Amino acid sequence: MARAVCTEFRWRNGRNQDMQGVEFIPAGGAKAALLWHHGICEHSGRYTPVLQQIAEQGVAVYTFDAHGHGRSQPQEPDERCMISRFNDLVDDVYTFVSVLEQRHGSRLEPCVIGGQSMGALVVTHAVLRNQDRWAGLVLHSAAMGVVWTLVLRAQAAIGNILATVVPYAQMVPAVKPEDLHADPAVVEAFKSDPLVFHGNLRTRSANEVLKGMRSLEPRVPALTLPLYVVHGMRDKTTSFDAVDDLVRRVGSKDVTFNKVEDGYHELLMGEERTANGNAIAEWVKGRCSTFAAAAARAREERPASGKL
Repeated sequence: MARAVCTEFRWRNGRNQDMQGVEFIPAGGAKAALLWHHGICEHSGRYTPVLQQIAEQGVAVYTFDAHGHGRSQPQEPDERCMISRFNDLVDDVYTFVSVLEQRHGSRLEPCVIGGQSMGALVVTHAVLRNQDRWAGLVLHSAAMGVVWTLVLRAQAAIGNILATVVPYAQMVPAVKPEDLHADPAVVEAFKSDPLVFHGNLRTRSANEVLKGMRSLEPRVPALTLPLYVVHGMRDKTTSFDAVDDLVRRVGSKDVTFNKVEDGYHELLMGEERTANGNAIAEWVKGRCSTFAAAAARAREERPASGKL
């Protein structure tokens, strides 16, 4: 297993916010890459163990803290975990790609993109902007829908009003830490993490994520990338039914759907991290290899086509 070097760096998004970036580069080089996006209220540092693990198997891994999350700006208390526009999150994915390509002096290719929870929603929107540049899509505990309660339904009905009148108010019920994982140690680590945004969600943030979910629904059949999906059957945070619906409706012919019978929301933490991380690494390497081979064939065919 190759050693991987972890490097942190700063970069600026299109709104001139100072952002936290991290890369894990296998010491012997990599022929596959993964760009990873974390979920709402958390930060990329929570995934350091599993991302390091994936990198040690020969996959270059890149991640960052979303704006207002973790160590990215804004850091003002009132601006933490504030999502004014869902598409800002998607825009930042491609700005980050440009930053990485400038850092390394080459195109980030072949590369799989993936995410956890809200991060999975963000990267799905990202690939639909340009599927040709990605080798595959990984969706872990994807937030394609919510587990509805009476309170959430009532708030969603007037979501646009709340987001306009009281955008910063923390009124939308957040996930219960106890629902994230069966291991009390994982739950306690989340509760005591100073970089996690604790408490209810801001009305504007919750409404923007809901808009992201709703705007994705009609576009699902256009998704043709290879798809790797993992979801816990005991996940009380994000809707299994919504993910199942997405898997059935995508246009992709290469779909792996791993339904974890006793799995909670966080399947990349705790003792199951190793098995799930290894599975991601193998899938990423396989799809990047396929992508690279197809790109090589296309390059070989271009000169011949030009002579006709």
